[in-house]
Amino acid sequence: MRKTLLCLGLLGLASAAGCVAAYNQHEQALRQDFDNCAVYGTEYKSPAHAECMALQRQRRELAIRQQNAITARNNDYIAAHTY
Repeated sequence: MRKTLLCLGLLGLASAAGCVAAYNQHEQALRQDFDNCAVYGTEYKSPAHAECMALQRQRRELAIRQQNAITARNNDYIAAHTY
């Protein structure tokens, strides 16, 4: 029983760590987008800034989809050529 509780506790900590890591990645992405828009000269809270932030998000989401497609293709290739 004690080992079970310990395992559940460790699993909970690992899950929380994964959430924190994902949150930190999201925050880092937002900061990078904000910095990019500042370099482009958009003023914070202006319509141009809002549009820039939206375009940055779309660019990132497209890059993620493209990377996921490449990974899936590579996984399919590896699976097909595994002996």
